[in-house]
Amino acid sequence: MNPLRRSLSLLILCLATGPLAADSAPEPAPVADPAPVVEPTPAPLKVAASAAEIAPLKPGAIVPEATVLDLKGEPVELQKHLAGRNTLVIFYRGGWCPYCNTHLAELAGMRDELEAKGIEIVALSPDSPEHLAEAVGKREYGFTLLSDKRSQAASGFGVAFSVDDATDARLKGYGIDLTERSGEQQRILPVPAVFLIDSSLSILFTHTNPDYTKRLSADVLREAIAASPFGETKD
Repeated sequence: MNPLRRSLSLLILCLATGPLAADSAPEPAPVADPAPVVEPTPAPLKVAASAAEIAPLKPGAIVPEATVLDLKGEPVELQKHLAGRNTLVIFYRGGWCPYCNTHLAELAGMRDELEAKGIEIVALSPDSPEHLAEAVGKREYGFTLLSDKRSQAASGFGVAFSVDDATDARLKGYGIDLTERSGEQQRILPVPAVFLIDSSLSILFTHTNPDYTKRLSADVLREAIAASPFGETKD
């Protein structure tokens, strides 16, 4: 075959087969979009209309699930935090409340006595972690303070109530802004409460009083502990 004709034949063959070869190549698999991250929806809060209408958990109930925050703002799963230990769980209104500070100081004075019976104190309030850290800087309680700024724990324990406009205005008159204290756009406080809880998360004793000026006395607390399964001093 003439060399020129042979070259032309090869060129025609390449042009004819090139597109077919390209068409026969497998197409790349489509890249799937990453699955959207779905945040769990927290359970609706159960908030009483007033302090007098709360329905606190009674002895025999189990500690509810709730996510609270430590002083650094890290989340704490309350059930996991309390499991395996005997605890005295305290709900208080905040570091701005003089009655609460007096009560916490009294509990701090009982800390050694409680620890001798294997009981730890955990105190929760709607104050943000920043306000809690500020309180710790002023007073050394010697027990755990946790922020229930979203009121999940207070709601679960049945001690959360909504602050009415008149009370909110009165507190602001004293320089206390509840939404600023919690960092949340809600006006919810806990009725001051004490729950004695065993290591299996069962509530053994409950004390609440809608009158925030009246708190559980040390003597009544000692009687409740004496009547509990861990009332004896640890060896």
